[in-house]
Amino acid sequence: QQRGLACSTAGGTHHAFPSYGSGCCLLSHLAAAAKNLMSNSSSKRRILILDLDVHLGDGTAFMFRGAICVYVL
Repeated sequence: QQRGLACSTAGGTHHAFPSYGSGCCLLSHLAAAAKNLMSNSSSKRRILILDLDVHLGDGTAFMFRGAICVYVL
């Protein structure tokens, strides 16, 4: 089983929604990376987006609502 870890210290893009920017965010780079992994990997891959900001990354959470392999905390 292959495992991996990626970290991003460039925060603040977690408010962007799929069709519009929000909260001074134009694009959620973490959501884009996670969607790329999902489309180019096996269905058994699980992804955790651990958002350590003091408030909810509503755009990222919205993009993965209902997704069974992506967890946004």
